[in-house]
Amino acid sequence: MADTVRTEDYLLESIFQDGQDPSSITAQDMRDLIVSIKYLNGGGWEFHLDGEYTVGSPKVISAGVRTQITIDGVAGDFGHPATTHGVGHFWDTTLNKVVAQNLNSFATGRVSFVAKSVASPTNRFELEVDVVGGSFPIIYQDTGVLAKGAGVDQGFNFIIPLFVGPEFLINGATAFITPEEDMSFHTHAITINRTYIARP
Repeated sequence: MADTVRTEDYLLESIFQDGQDPSSITAQDMRDLIVSIKYLNGGGWEFHLDGEYTVGSPKVISAGVRTQITIDGVAGDFGHPATTHGVGHFWDTTLNKVVAQNLNSFATGRVSFVAKSVASPTNRFELEVDVVGGSFPIIYQDTGVLAKGAGVDQGFNFIIPLFVGPEFLINGATAFITPEEDMSFHTHAITINRTYIARP
């Protein structure tokens, strides 16, 4: 019989539950435990590429307007998600936010896209990751410079540490762009690699 990766809940509630007869634990149960251990405090990764805003149909943002980055995963949606091991996805393609299941867990995210200034040759924008509702809602902030001039596409990649505090656990984390002058962007993608899952 093939060995099976089990979730922590399944192992504790179905195979090794309290009060059971020790003789009911089989050699197969132990093999399943062994192959599951490497995943229980691992993580996994996901990549999602937006299909709504493309090079032919970019999203335009007006000067000073704080706009949420949306990534629907239609153009690319793959990886080795933690749902394989019963922990849950990292990116919600409906609500467009990073989700977390465990307080004090940690992940690294990469937000990438192609952008250009609509008219100004010296445009800049702020990228923020916001958990909303907390004492310190903005957990990441950086400035992008559209240095190639008006109408010229430029690629951006932002590497973002994602540490799960209480507000992050409840609200998730969303990404926003606020340009100084009108800009457009497309080919939005997010990669998330969860490196640590905290246990109670």
